[in-house]
Amino acid sequence: MRGDFGEVRSLLNAEDGASVWSRLCEVLDTFDPNELDAMVFPYIDGHVRRWDDAVCVAPKEWVIRTLAGEELPFWSIVRKVDLSYLYLDAEDVLRLLASPRLSAVTLLDLDSNRIGLRGAEVIANATSLSNIRELRLSFNQLTVAGLVHLISAENMHELRVLDLEANGLGLTRGVPSLADAPWSRTLTKLNLSKNKIGQRTFDALLSNLDAPNLEHLILDHNPATGHALEILCHRHEDGALPRLRALELRDCSLGEDALGRLFSSSLVTQIERLDLSHNEKVDDVAIERLLGNTPLAIRQLVLGRTKVTRGLLERLLAEVPTLTSLACPVEGLGGSRQARYYNRFDIYTADAIIELREMAPHVKVTAS
Repeated sequence: MRGDFGEVRSLLNAEDGASVWSRLCEVLDTFDPNELDAMVFPYIDGHVRRWDDAVCVAPKEWVIRTLAGEELPFWSIVRKVDLSYLYLDAEDVLRLLASPRLSAVTLLDLDSNRIGLRGAEVIANATSLSNIRELRLSFNQLTVAGLVHLISAENMHELRVLDLEANGLGLTRGVPSLADAPWSRTLTKLNLSKNKIGQRTFDALLSNLDAPNLEHLILDHNPATGHALEILCHRHEDGALPRLRALELRDCSLGEDALGRLFSSSLVTQIERLDLSHNEKVDDVAIERLLGNTPLAIRQLVLGRTKVTRGLLERLLAEVPTLTSLACPVEGLGGSRQARYYNRFDIYTADAIIELREMAPHVKVTAS
């Protein structure tokens, strides 16, 4: 055995795994594989489990060697695999997930690759993902057909976070229901942004959704998000979505009817983080309607690039006692004066921010 077991024991005494993880991986790479399985891994397993899963990330070198066909013994202590921006295809993913040693992995990041429909099928059938809790698949050209595979997956009963940003899910044929996914009842965060999702697709995806543990939903940059809000409000009235606390609705072309439905609903009274930025119909009238639905629980409110003006911003600070963070539209802070520049150094914007902060010192006030 070439490895230094004494150094391994010393590293495992660290309370902060993040400070020693990289060195631990380097030391483990010096051991004979048989010694690792027989003595080292059984010894370190309990120690490593004390550390946050995000700390125990596979070094890029291990990923590259595995893709090249090398069978590595180290995967059994890995909790996170970051494969983002590696331009992997489905066959690369298949090679990586074929090892049963990956069964300890709880976080898998495949952001910005090219795994496509076939990659979604590989993931859905990978027995090594039985403990996966966080799956990031943004920008992978999955399409609706790939989503069908993920929804039918029986291997991800522990899934908590699913990121499907920008995967071309806007097609209207063959759209599955999220309610049919075995993981729909464990999911806490779902990102469906930038998918060009229309009304019919939202109908299929959301109409029967219960999602009792869903806390955070991201629908940014989808043209029919207003229709999605109608569905969500209706589902909440029927007892669904009891834990939803964060809604991100950035640049969704929300109309007056959609905003009115949301702001008068029971759902909005439980929301703690609400992003309405880059929606031109979010104006003083809309915010007045929101303020009329009390009590509100909003802690973080994002209104950048909306039409809300200074008077309603002041009312928000005065009438929403739970508020801790308010992102204001630059244009709304100028009052009757024309702002000279649209950046954080504009004198009128800076003065307005200072004045709002003085009104509510406990609130972080910014402008965008």
